[in-house]
Amino acid sequence: MDELTIREYQQEDWLVTCSIHDKARLIELHGSCDERAFVSLAEDKSDIEDFHRSKKYVACISGSIVGFVGIDDAEVTWLYVDPNTHGKGIGRRLLQEGLANIHTKASTYVLEGNTCARKLYKSEGFKEIKQFKSKNNGYLCTVLELSQ
Repeated sequence: MDELTIREYQQEDWLVTCSIHDKARLIELHGSCDERAFVSLAEDKSDIEDFHRSKKYVACISGSIVGFVGIDDAEVTWLYVDPNTHGKGIGRRLLQEGLANIHTKASTYVLEGNTCARKLYKSEGFKEIKQFKSKNNGYLCTVLELSQ
């Protein structure tokens, strides 16, 4: 694998990050929530606001964006990696970058069925704080709050 670099998000990264989000979001929903809950990032008004509010970093290989992380105060708000590059440590590097820029104990929320994300966060010192039912675009799911 070519060298992975991480840089701050730039406005011109919007379309690529939307594409990565959308491909990875379908996988995230599988086993966690009815997949009909999927809405493209570019079409989800509340997610767009959250996305733009977050401080974001993108991971690049050979100049191409392969993932991104977002933070807002002490929360990891976004962490998505292109499914074609899963299993190469990109999510871990992005998470570590986000945590390095939080400067305090962090928290995040994950869908209960998202076992890959849960394993990654656990390996980086996160523990489950609480579990609750929520609706994702009208479909019931179980969410875990994790914290360091």
